[in-house]
This record gives sequence, C-alpha cells and structure tokens, in this order.
Amino acid sequence: MRLILIGLLLSSFTFAGAINYTPTNFTGDKKEVREVFEKLWYKFKTWDHFHCYRRAQVLVNQFVHLGVKPVKIFYFRGSKDTLPKNWYYHVAPAIYYNSELIVMDRGLFERAAYATDWLDALSRKSNCVEFDTYEEFKAQKKQVDCGYIISSMYTFGPKSLDEDRTEFVKWELEDSLDSMTRRNRKKYRALYPWLNQ
Repeated sequence: MRLILIGLLLSSFTFAGAINYTPTNFTGDKKEVREVFEKLWYKFKTWDHFHCYRRAQVLVNQFVHLGVKPVKIFYFRGSKDTLPKNWYYHVAPAIYYNSELIVMDRGLFERAAYATDWLDALSRKSNCVEFDTYEEFKAQKKQVDCGYIISSMYTFGPKSLDEDRTEFVKWELEDSLDSMTRRNRKKYRALYPWLNQ
C-alpha cells in the first residue's frame, strides 16, 4: 500500500479540534482506497444513527493500526423542514485520496464515497455549509439547511469538536465498544488493541 503525507497541502485545511493535524493522503490507484474500505470492521450490533459516533471511534482506531491517519466528518441538520433524516447529527471516518475527502460509511454506502455524495445522501442535496467549530454551527444552524465539520480522529462527539485533542480518551474508547456484541468486542480487541492503554 503506497501512502504519502502531504503536509504543506493538507495542513492548509482547517480542522475542528486538534491543532496541526495532518491526515494521510492516499495517492496512486483508487484500488488502495477500496482495499482499506473492505478491511474495515463491520460486525456492529446495528447500523442505526444512534451508534454512529461509537462506530466511527472503533474504525479510526483500526485505521491507525493499518498505518492510516484518518479524519472524521460530522454532518449536522440545520433547518428542520428541508432534510429527510430525523437525525441531529451523523459522523463517519474519512480519508483523503489525492486531496479529496472520501467517507467510509457502510451504513449509507456499500463502498467508499466522496464527501459530496455522502452529504447529498444525508441532506437530499441541500446546500450544506462547512463550519470550523461546533459553536459556529450552533450559532447559525437556523440559517442553514445543514452543516458539516471535518475534525481530527480524536474527537468523539459534537461536544468534543472544539477541544484541542492530540490523543484518544480512554473512557470514550471503552464506550465505543458498546456498538458491538460482547463476543465481537473480544475479537476486535485481539486484532486492534486500543493504542493508548
């Protein structure tokens, strides 16, 4: 698997949370991205929106074990009458491929999807606005159809988006295991132990 970190290009992006976070940027054949998507853990209790933040945390931990530094993309509902999903927010892990954001969300797609397609699926092609902070989104949510925030892998839920995190929080990692059955938790931990324990 050929990976390259493009610090100058990607560090110009603004991420919520951790400062100076430089994610992995895949270059080369799209086959690499498909291979990573196919390796991702899929044995969750459910793919409903109630556990999305837990699934995302489980998956970013796995990404790190695969030698990939991912991001997370958070979608937020804005004006309630324009959006089809009865979700306040949704989150999924994402990676960059040739500097384009690719979302890894088996709950919505059977393959990796460009962030624009992911946002369209959630918002019925509404005009989602990118925000730098969760506070900024909250202040403007009634004026926009929907919003999204790209963050480092260390964020857990909306409340941690504006924190400057540089590592995982142990209780959040433990909590994310509730997205799996007890048997699958043991299997996952054997394959991908938590990195900061």
